[in-house]
Amino acid sequence: MNKKGFTLVELLTIIIILSVILVIVIPSISNLIRNTKVESFIKSEEQMIKAAKGYMLLNTKYIPANIGDTTEIKLSELQVDKSLGTIVNPWNSNEKCTGYVLVTKTGEKEYEYIPHLNCGNNINDLSEDKLIAHYTFDDFQEPTENLISGHLTKMTGRLGAEVTLEQNYPFEEYGTNNATRVIVSSAASTSTTVSAVTIVPNSVNEGRTFTTSVKVKNIGVNDVGISNNLGSTTWIKPNEVKEVIQTDTGKGPGTSHYMFNIRVRNATDDLDFILYELQAEEKPYATPYTPSDRGGIVKDYTPNDIHGSLNFSTTPRWISDGAIGGAYEFDGSNDFINCGNDESLNINDALTVTAWVKFDSLDYTESSGRLQGIAGKGHPDSASSNYGWWFTFDNRSNRKSFRYTCFGNANGGYAGGGNNFPIPTYDKVLDNNKWYFLAFSVSQTQAKLYVDGIQHGPTNAISNVQLSDPLSELTIGSYRVNSGFFAGSIDDVRIYNRVLNEDEIKVMFDVLSYKNKRK
Repeated sequence: MNKKGFTLVELLTIIIILSVILVIVIPSISNLIRNTKVESFIKSEEQMIKAAKGYMLLNTKYIPANIGDTTEIKLSELQVDKSLGTIVNPWNSNEKCTGYVLVTKTGEKEYEYIPHLNCGNNINDLSEDKLIAHYTFDDFQEPTENLISGHLTKMTGRLGAEVTLEQNYPFEEYGTNNATRVIVSSAASTSTTVSAVTIVPNSVNEGRTFTTSVKVKNIGVNDVGISNNLGSTTWIKPNEVKEVIQTDTGKGPGTSHYMFNIRVRNATDDLDFILYELQAEEKPYATPYTPSDRGGIVKDYTPNDIHGSLNFSTTPRWISDGAIGGAYEFDGSNDFINCGNDESLNINDALTVTAWVKFDSLDYTESSGRLQGIAGKGHPDSASSNYGWWFTFDNRSNRKSFRYTCFGNANGGYAGGGNNFPIPTYDKVLDNNKWYFLAFSVSQTQAKLYVDGIQHGPTNAISNVQLSDPLSELTIGSYRVNSGFFAGSIDDVRIYNRVLNEDEIKVMFDVLSYKNKRK
């Protein structure tokens, strides 16, 4: 700077530099403040859980009796008991927060504690919150059938090989004394396959995909081969411990059977090895071991106990790395979760549904997309009077539409007869392989759509709404039973019998997405 001061060009340059700095700094400061408030909210939730655990031990009536049962502990009860102090709204220090903790029994002496902290809306308990169902998907539930159940008690040799089994054998690496030791004497063997059992013959295995899984330790001096006879053979060297997982598809008559075979390098090799948790299942991946078969019940983490059911042929795949915790992957072909038709689901006055979703097959150029059902109950899509609701994303013919997120209309009409989110107002390009927090709220007069905690599009005026369909079942991963299948992953689905406001949905998104970043 000289005695004449800055030139006009210099002043403009300084202003531009300061503007750029502000553009960078202000959002960063804003995000820091927001994250600090979210962290405070989460810390308060953690304090609620800690207080609820101690309170439940002293007040045994709050201990859920059976696996899947849920009880409620109000925040006000914890405060009267002095188990917990006042919780202040992080976004408004003049307001106190209210809420409750739901406790679900997930196993013998195992409980899941889910806090529902409400700040700024004076909702004291579950009855006021009107949370009807909550599916976190955090615990593994996936049905399967072990097609080779009991085989480790009856293995035999073939073509001169002799097999001796020793049950209740220790397998230290897996912390068990229930493994099976297998000793194969092959001195008289004429084949390199020393033990074999057919699981599914070639006459009925065409196009069917199978997965074999077993834990193996080779305590002998020769290599041990595990084969499914469909193309996969895994060799375990002496002193090696290995979990073997083999997946292959049958090719039908005149080809190979699906089998469990033990092989040797040389026909006369003796073997000494340990097997544990042998499982064969008709899936393209392995699931946790079951000795025979396993049903699938998807827990509802509310006292309404509206548990979902899975069956062998239409089950989605459970994954551990969802948006928040566990989630389900849906194949877009026939997978869905059936949550039944409990009376509490027959809602007609007001409804909010939230879900984390991740698509994997959206297409905006080649017209290969589909109408994807996130959840639904009823059939609000006919010329005559219709009922219920659908939560969908329409990607047919390169669309990017929420038009078929729609609601029943007493006067009839397709896609809710106007009780929906019409094109192009609510169109939005969603990406594949990215988690979105989607939500809608609907009353008798208006509907709102949310994407990642922000209202998307204007509030839509609707009329003649008929949300309740007592004859239909709630489904997740499709908009109806066997219709509109979702391709991708879904996590943390919540259903409320009221209209959540934008602040509530924004806080839910901020808190849950922050928890996802902390995983």
